[in-house]
Amino acid sequence: MIITGIALSLSDSIIGLRLETGPAPEDHHKLALLMDACADSVERILGAPAGSLKVFTADDFKGWWETSG
Repeated sequence: MIITGIALSLSDSIIGLRLETGPAPEDHHKLALLMDACADSVERILGAPAGSLKVFTADDFKGWWETSG
């Protein structure tokens, strides 16, 4: 339940950040920080080693981030 909440919060944050601003490099950095924080949280909940849960990175969204808007 907590992990689902973290995932939903991350998706809301990604969408909110993208809708409130245009494609700016500092926003891409914010996205990277958000994604890292969420991955770290889930790793700690699961007791997984640090850095083991990297499903997506901010660079996976970079093309969408720069071309949409």
